[in-house]
Amino acid sequence: MEASANTFTKSIAKLRRAIGTWPIWKNLRERVEQFKQLLPLVQDLRNEGLRERHLNALKKNIGRSFDFSSDSFSLNDVFSLGLQHHANTIAELSASASKELAMERSLDELEK
Repeated sequence: MEASANTFTKSIAKLRRAIGTWPIWKNLRERVEQFKQLLPLVQDLRNEGLRERHLNALKKNIGRSFDFSSDSFSLNDVFSLGLQHHANTIAELSASASKELAMERSLDELEK
């Protein structure tokens, strides 16, 4: 996703000469930049180590409920829940989840 966003940013920059004065160009550039700023949040939310306990802690922290495992959960839900305002909390939960997953895997290897 990050590579695609960077490629898209370069394409937008190339269009500046031709359509840089158009409001749509500025709007598109701003939206891509906003998306690029959200990428770390999206990556943290996609962390394979996140378990129900981490999501419950997040729900408690933000004071809202959501079904992260739902097929219909989307980037729009991230915005409507205001998760971008809790990026630091999510990053901390994700880091903890990664460490816990590493420990789980190490324990599984020891048991073999």
